[in-house]
Parts: sequence; structure tokens; C-alpha cells
Amino acid sequence: MLSTTSAGDGEGEKPSTASSSSTDGAEQVENEKKKERRQFGKKDAADDEGGEDGNAGGKKKKKRVFKMKRTSSSPIGKIIRYSIFLGVAGGLGYCIYKIRQPEFTMPLLLENLDQNGVCYIANAFYYYLQFTGAALEWREAMANSNGVAHLINYINGNNTPEAQRVGMSLLSLLAEYEKTRPYLRNTTVFKTAAHYLNSDDVEVKGASLNVLIYMFQDKPSATLVVDSGVLKLMCNIAAKAFKEGPERFAGELALQAISKIPNNYPGGARALMKKGLDEQQLNCIFAAMHSDLIQLERQGDFDKALKVASECIAMNPQAPEFYQISARIQSSQGNLEGAIWNMKKAVKFGHKEPQHKTFLVQLLLESGRPKYLQDARDLLNKLVNDQTALGKLSSGQQMMDDDAAVGGIAVHRDEKMENLSKEIRVSQMYMQMVKADLMLRDYRSASGHVHEWLKRSPNSAPALYSKAKVLSHRQRYPEALTAVNESLGINPQRPESLYLRAFLLYKLGKADESLDVCHKVVRLLRRDVTRGERVPNLHLLMGKIYEGKEQFSKAEHSYEMLVKADPSRPMPHFRRGRALLKAGQEGKANSEFGEVLRLWSDVCIERKSCKNYFYRNQAAANAMKFIGQRCNGVECRIPQKAVVVETKTEGGTAGSQQPPSPPRQMISGELDIKDMCGMYARLKSAD
Repeated sequence: MLSTTSAGDGEGEKPSTASSSSTDGAEQVENEKKKERRQFGKKDAADDEGGEDGNAGGKKKKKRVFKMKRTSSSPIGKIIRYSIFLGVAGGLGYCIYKIRQPEFTMPLLLENLDQNGVCYIANAFYYYLQFTGAALEWREAMANSNGVAHLINYINGNNTPEAQRVGMSLLSLLAEYEKTRPYLRNTTVFKTAAHYLNSDDVEVKGASLNVLIYMFQDKPSATLVVDSGVLKLMCNIAAKAFKEGPERFAGELALQAISKIPNNYPGGARALMKKGLDEQQLNCIFAAMHSDLIQLERQGDFDKALKVASECIAMNPQAPEFYQISARIQSSQGNLEGAIWNMKKAVKFGHKEPQHKTFLVQLLLESGRPKYLQDARDLLNKLVNDQTALGKLSSGQQMMDDDAAVGGIAVHRDEKMENLSKEIRVSQMYMQMVKADLMLRDYRSASGHVHEWLKRSPNSAPALYSKAKVLSHRQRYPEALTAVNESLGINPQRPESLYLRAFLLYKLGKADESLDVCHKVVRLLRRDVTRGERVPNLHLLMGKIYEGKEQFSKAEHSYEMLVKADPSRPMPHFRRGRALLKAGQEGKANSEFGEVLRLWSDVCIERKSCKNYFYRNQAAANAMKFIGQRCNGVECRIPQKAVVVETKTEGGTAGSQQPPSPPRQMISGELDIKDMCGMYARLKSAD
């Protein structure tokens, strides 16, 4: 039993020993594996419920979590890594730098346009150039890299819409820039752009039109356009500007481009007519110039407009519309002589409608010359007695005998409105005739015209006003006052009639009543400022009345309103200065007198016509005499005369420096009487 037990125990110990050794071996193997895994950056993590024994029942297997482990490296490894990084970054930066260089990128892009995908890169590049600030450098690089030839070959060698769109868009960028535009001066470029104007693609058509429009901007291009035959193609497009449709805008752009040809083509319009262009092309150029002329006039560029008008007249010397436009522009510039000459030509060559003649009448009356005033009267007499002309003027167009039909609806004429409009036109013409008569001091003719007018319109307020005005010029003030009162009985709110009544009351010695009427006119004009031009002498009359009442401060204020209305008139300055002098403000009065002398000097000294000016202008002569009396016994501070400096010219003759002109700024503040008298002495010694 003991041996068995001992044996059992002994044998039992051996397996235990073997098991222990096997367990130690397994742990050792596992530790080696862990160590090996740690060397490769691996680490085991037991599950929350797991144990050490992976084979134990009810226990989960271990999960492997991989995590990078920082390992120390030698300095040589760091240097190698940094070198590789710097090399890659430097290479990438160099590539970006080279790509940003137009001289490198543009030839590369243009030479590979036929490659797959390059078309889309070029399209993106077009949008980049259109919106970036560096587009000019890239356009110059494109042009210098023979880009025009590459793009033309690319457009004509590919039938794809994408290629045509990209190529024409890039060409349009070159055409827009003045420095790259000369590279496009080639017949092939023009014909290519003209060919693709018929494209169905809107972008291709727009880019083609853009190329042609910009290529008309200089003289070499205009010459090439005419000589290459592209002008005829452009005229076909321009014809669409006069038709309704989606292509009307393109036609208007073409007209705008063609209008530049006469200015840029050597010899202008006359040379184009001698070039042998057919009638269609000449009419196209003519229509384009007319459109450009209207646009320039609307923009206020009168000098260019007159130049275009002269070119149009050179092409067609008997076209009345260009004479009329020239007259309109010159009247805006104040050149009445030129305006009258051109408007007479317009009437002679076909503009014989009443509205054209009335415009000529306005110019003739505005000139004030006796010859022109007589011409105005003759024209007005014919218009007043021409019932057909009056009908056209009243309706704004030729009267229709039958009822008009607009949109299938019968529109009946309103005879009352037509008669009223005709009466207004007649009144305007009679007023202009009476004005011409009074300017000519032909009071008998003026009375005759007023009599005819009242016979035609007995209850016309303007006619009664004109009658009062004629009587006033003839110094028949009581009769004139009766006539103007009748006019105010018909229209009591008419500023001209109220002012004339105030003037007549003043002449009849009723200053207080006259002043009351003047204040009424002032209140009326506050509600309607635009009618103030009809009574320009209202404040002059009020100033005279206040001076008569010795209310010099109020008189000075009235004259100041006259000065503000038109600072270039000398007499309001003189009257204000005289009122200031009577009010005791001598320094300010001298300033006003100095301004009067300055304005007179501007008028007559440069023209060397001072003696003639004061001889023909009695009011100015009296004012000059008044200022001279103030300078009696005063030591004048005469402006220093210019030193004569001899200058040698190419011909060997000597020149001299002219005396300086008086200051152009308006004199403000107070002026010393010595300086004022110095200006007086300078003006007095002129001529």
C-alpha cells in the first residue's frame, strides 16, 4: 500500500513537474513573441473580461491593437529625411514657379493644344485671364509665342465646338489689348472671325464679333478691313440692326465698329468714296456714322460729333439731317452763326417741314442781328398763313384726313384738342414776330401783327400782353396798363403780365403799388422756379424802387439776386456797388466796381474795341463816367506794365511779351480805391 502510494505519489509528481516545465516554456515562448511584436511596434491588449489563459473557458480572446512607436534614430537618418523633404518641396516650388512664368507656360500650352484634355485646360486658362489682374502679361506672352497662328490653326483644324469656342475666346482677349492687337492684323484672322460669325454657338459668335469690333480701332486695321473685303461681311451683320430679332444687338455692335472706319481710314470718307466701294457698303458706312453721331450728341461730346457730321456731309453733301444735327450742336456751343448757316442748308436740301423752320426762326431771333431778324419775320409770316403747316405743328406730324386705326381700333381725332394746339402754335409765332419787330424797333409792324393776332384770337392773354408791350415801347403807358389789366383778367397768374403791370405802375409814379405787384410775382415764382427766366428784370425793378425809397440795403439785396442769376453781366454789379456805396459800405462797393471794370476789360481790351464798346453802349458809358468821378484826385495804383523781352525766332525777328490779362477770378471782399482806380486807368487808356 505504501509502495503503491509512494509510487502513486512519485508518479504523480512527475506529471506535475512536466506540466510546470511546459507552462514555463509556453510563457517563455509567449514572452518572446511579445518582445518580437514590441520590436515591430505591436502591443497586445487584453479584453476587459479576458484572462491570461487564452484557452480558458468563458474567456474572450485577446485583441491586437497596433500603435506606432517612436523610436530613436541616428542624426544621419534625420539629415536624410530632411534632405528628401527639402528636395521634394523645392522641386514642387520650382514647378509652380515655372508654371507661373508666361514665357514658359504659354509656348507649352499653345504647342500642345491638339493633345487630349489640353482644350479644357485652355478654357480654364481663358477664364483665369479674363478675371485676373495679370492678364496683360499673359496676353503679351501669348502674342510673342506666335499664339495667333497657333490659335487660327487650332480653330480651323478642329471641328469640335469646344476647340472653336476656346480659340476664338483667346483671340478676342488679344484683340481687346492695344499692345497685342497688331499681331491680329492679318487677312486670315479677319476672314476666320467673319466665317465664325455664322456659327450656331452663341459664345463663338460673340467672340468672333468681339475680334472684329476691336480690330476697327486703329488706322492699319481699318485699311486692312477695307482692302481684305471683310467690310462687306460686317455690313451684312450691321443690316440686322434695323430688324427685330435676337441678332439685333450684334448688328448694333457691328454698326458701332464700322463707324470708326472713316476716322481711321487714310483720307477719311472722301477716300472711301474714291475707293470704289459698292452702294451697299457706302450706305452701311453712312448709317453707321449717323448712329455714332446721334450717340456722341447724347453723350455731350460735341467736338467729335461735329467732326463725324462733317465726314457725313463730305460723303453726301445734300443730306439735310447732318446739317440739322450740326446746327443743333453749334447752337448748344453758342456758335449761332454756324448754327444758322447749317440750318439754312438743312432747309434748302429738304428739311422744309414747319418744325425745322421754327427751329431756324429761334436761331435767327437769338442772334439779334437785323438781317437775321428780318429773315425770321418773313418765315413766321409764311408759317402763320399756312394752315397745312399749322396743322402739322399742332399734331406733331402730318394730319390725317381719315380716322386712324391703331391695333384694329378706330381712333377718332379730338378736334377741340387740335384747335387748342393750333392756337398755341399761332400764339407762339405771333409772339416771335412781335419780338422781332421790337428788336428792330419797327413799332408800326409790331402793332400790325398784334392787330392781326387779336382779330384771330380776341380773348388771347398773350396777344393782349403783346399789345401792352408794344404800347410800353411807344411810351403810351396808360393804354399799355389797360391792355395788361385785360390780359391779367384772362390769366391772373401769368408772371410776364404781372411784371409788365409792375413796370408800368412804376413808370406812372405808383411805386408802392408796383412793389406790391413785384412781391406777388416773387411769391408766385417760389412755387414755380422754372418760370423765373420769363421775368429776368424783376429784381432790377425792385432795386430801383428801393433806391427811390432810400432803402439801400434792400436795394443791394435785389441787385445781388441779379448778380447771382448771371455774374457775367457788368451792370448788375455796378448797380449793387452804387447801392453799397450809398449804404456806407465803400470797400464792398469798390469791389463791385472793380468787378465791373474787370468784365469790361475782358470784353474790349483783348479785342481792342473799348472806345467802340462804350460809344455804342450808353448805360456802360454812364457807369464808366460815374466810376471816373470817384477816381478824381485819387492817386491810382496802376498795374505794372509787362517788361518787353526780345526773343529771337528762327527767322531772326524779335518778339515781345504782351501785357498780362486782368485776373479772371471774381473780385470778392473789399477793394482799396487806389486799386480800383488803377483798373479804371488801365481800361481808360486802352485802344
